[in-house]
Amino acid sequence: MNSTTYTIQQVAEQTGISKQVIRKWETRYGVIQPARLANGYRHYTEAEIIILRYTKHFITQGHSIAKAATLAKRQMLAPTTTLTPFSTHDFIQALQDVGAQADEKRLLQLLQKAHNTLGLLTMIDTILLPFLTQIGELWCTKDWSAYQEAVSSQTIRDFLANARRNIFVTEQAPLIIGSCLPQERHEIPMQILLIRCAIAGYRTLMLGPAPAPLAIEETVQHFHPQAVLLSASTKVQPEVLQPLDDFAATTTVPLFLGGEATTFLTPPRHIIIANHLSDILVQLKKQASPIM
Repeated sequence: MNSTTYTIQQVAEQTGISKQVIRKWETRYGVIQPARLANGYRHYTEAEIIILRYTKHFITQGHSIAKAATLAKRQMLAPTTTLTPFSTHDFIQALQDVGAQADEKRLLQLLQKAHNTLGLLTMIDTILLPFLTQIGELWCTKDWSAYQEAVSSQTIRDFLANARRNIFVTEQAPLIIGSCLPQERHEIPMQILLIRCAIAGYRTLMLGPAPAPLAIEETVQHFHPQAVLLSASTKVQPEVLQPLDDFAATTTVPLFLGGEATTFLTPPRHIIIANHLSDILVQLKKQASPIM
């Protein structure tokens, strides 16, 4: 099973809606459509529980059951000003349910809803990062197939890239370039890091995963950024890092390298190992303050 599911008794206890009413809403109004086990028993997802709660909420506001069900389904996707009365756990589970279906459009809508509700950084810390952890666990335990992991991860990458580009920063602000190392494909940590840089007032440019040979060096020579941030989440081969370390010796632009793989890395001579953005920003502020 791809995600946690609940019996109708558990759903009744969590929502305060009787089992009889839940069945009625399902069969007569199509509020939810729970799957059934081989023995015929219904099993419900977290997303369906949220829809039931919203339906109950709208009924108490005077709407008919049919209208309340329609509003509940819209509420799951439309931007709102608050996630209450549902917890971030409910929302993460809803993302997992949609991710299990590899539904790119609904994933983007849910991510945007969380962004609009909580603000970008809070959304990243309380919803996106826990969801990414769940994706990794589901992939490792083989509860998710390759296509589910791929669609969910790519959708998150697209969301983060668009969110970063939409952060207003003045054209006069100093530039920070972010990139994975050559042969490194885990770009989500760098996208999040660049979002934090943009919010701190820096223009940002992302080269993406597995850049071609010399792409980083030539980009630095063309743009003359204030700094380059490099990410290494997997084992770094010496032949990959050495050309960049040699380049770092020839430029006044500092190159910073962070990521899980740096723990097992022989420290380079010229690239600066840094796994905390605050440390990087302190060094950059000694050079020049960003224009807000």
